[in-house]
Amino acid sequence: MVSRIFACLDTLIDLALSPGWNGDYDDFDQRNAGTAQLRELIDSDRVILYIPPVLVANIHLAVQTYAGVAEASQVIERLLEMGNTALGIDYERVLEQANKLFGRQMELTLYEAVLLVAAAALKADAIVVRAPTLFSAAVYPHRQSWFEFDIPILGVKDIQELESFLSRPTHANGNWIYAFTPQGRVIRLPYGATPVDFAYRVHTKIGNRCTAARVNGSEVPLDQALRHHDVVEIVKGQTSQPNPEWLSFVVTRTAKKAIQRGLRNLWSQRGWVIANEVLSKNGRIRRHQLEWASRELQCSTQELILKLGADEIPIEKIQTLVQQGCYWQVEEKVLSAEGKSATRQQPSGWWLASCCHPLPGDPIVGVLGGQNRPIRVHCATCDNLQRVPASRCCQVTWECQQCDIQLLVVMQDQPDIVRPVLNRLVEYDMTPNLRSLNIAPDGTVRTAISLEISSRRDLNRTLQQIEAMPQVMQVKVTKLSPVEHPKVPPFSLTPRFSQPAST
Repeated sequence: MVSRIFACLDTLIDLALSPGWNGDYDDFDQRNAGTAQLRELIDSDRVILYIPPVLVANIHLAVQTYAGVAEASQVIERLLEMGNTALGIDYERVLEQANKLFGRQMELTLYEAVLLVAAAALKADAIVVRAPTLFSAAVYPHRQSWFEFDIPILGVKDIQELESFLSRPTHANGNWIYAFTPQGRVIRLPYGATPVDFAYRVHTKIGNRCTAARVNGSEVPLDQALRHHDVVEIVKGQTSQPNPEWLSFVVTRTAKKAIQRGLRNLWSQRGWVIANEVLSKNGRIRRHQLEWASRELQCSTQELILKLGADEIPIEKIQTLVQQGCYWQVEEKVLSAEGKSATRQQPSGWWLASCCHPLPGDPIVGVLGGQNRPIRVHCATCDNLQRVPASRCCQVTWECQQCDIQLLVVMQDQPDIVRPVLNRLVEYDMTPNLRSLNIAPDGTVRTAISLEISSRRDLNRTLQQIEAMPQVMQVKVTKLSPVEHPKVPPFSLTPRFSQPAST
């Protein structure tokens, strides 16, 4: 039996990431086990997850505040793969009733009230929330006065109840239908499935090449719901591709994921073709041009290519951004070691040297690389500068106030070993982000933590505080990069480079 469920904001983010993504480890084991079971039910199409669009916006805001825009976009992509936002209900009526409930119960937020009302309007089988007692206390006293509400409200740790509910026997034409291929193969689909769902259940390639469908010998629209015992024939095209409109009516997660994956591949190929034709023919310069444009648009390079291939961003806009900010194409006169003037192109970015780890406030010197290569920024006291010719050195000035650093912390393997380290960093008004955690065969835990540092003093204090913890065996800086403003490079470059010392 297929069950239709809704889930609260915290549960949805736990599904897309994992419990504890924001440092909240209350009931971690139960939440982790519950979300794993729920994810398994969704993957096996035993559960259809419905997500009101207002929750999508709130989820993006919550994750962006904690982890940044890139992580928030990835969370939304995963949720759109898992769930269905096309509910087919009267949202004006839903918002009106949710506003009334919100006015009566201030313990609930408006989007939580929308979740409850939408679930009732769609007659969902269950609602999975983080705090079922709070939701039940807010809804059940008023369930007869404003709408009929008789939906189980389950906690994440009560997923076993949902599994037992799904395992109840049902008749053949209940929430499942059984359709047939022309060769007699039986295909089981959830109620409301379309010929496109049927095609993807048979094979992904058949779904991608689907152009039309015949049901019981007659051609039907691709969005028409199939019935029990229908014989379905899929008409395939040689060069057909998935259609974005299919996402509005398919009901199985298998079809939705395959369509989204096919569209991403198609848009990626098309986007790279456009970029290669219009932007620089030099691969390295083209990569820097795309990186600059993606920073201006606050997205990753891959997202930029996908939007370019999907015609969401015109190539003319990228060309304009590149022309405005492409500082590596500006030519300047540089005095060579022999005293002759030579023309050098400005570098294509900035690298912080890993030998000295310069931080905002440190005196710094830039070292020019080859043509179209980035400037490598060193501390002015770095020993490696003694081996660099004076003609390759230039003056640079900090324009950013903070740097992103990544620490490698090696600790003894103990239960809940990372939390004390994160709490220690939070005590010093820092926002740590746990990037990875690996358990080595020798019984040690190696974890990568990223955070923002504004000075050398802050870095030394952070390292000292972590090293002083008894369970920490080693801590060191592994990565360092400036926090860039979308419109301002992290450094300013003095137009006149330093001349070589006279002999």
